[in-house]
Amino acid sequence: PIQIFVDEDYAVYVADTLNQRIMKWNKDAKEGIVVAGGNGPS
Repeated sequence: PIQIFVDEDYAVYVADTLNQRIMKWNKDAKEGIVVAGGNGPS
């Protein structure tokens, strides 16, 4: 990841540049969700 951010609800956002997406993990989540991008390398 190139950057990680934690919001006030303790959700973690990860900028995944290789896969051109931003992932979000809610507090206590078992897996993340794609909130932006996700088309992979072009």
